[in-house]
Amino acid sequence: MTQAAPSGKLVADVFTCMLWKHKELATLCPTMVPDSEKMMEVFIGGLPQSIEGNVTASKPQTLEEAINIAQRLMDQVRRMGSNGAGLGLLVGF
Repeated sequence: MTQAAPSGKLVADVFTCMLWKHKELATLCPTMVPDSEKMMEVFIGGLPQSIEGNVTASKPQTLEEAINIAQRLMDQVRRMGSNGAGLGLLVGF
């Protein structure tokens, strides 16, 4: 029995939750969060493959910029998911 792939909305909701938790950790415990270059590398590395490549290709200069790009892409995934397109290839960023 195969398991259905998660919907675009579910993936976007989980992603949004991850962003908030990361921001909370950085705010509450700044010494536990490594320097911004390492944080950006870890953040981008933890993204779904369909998002990771696009964020990397955009060459963000700051973690904040990487987060904003990823959020826009996840919003696009959410919209595509509601139209039945799923997590197809994302372009335009």
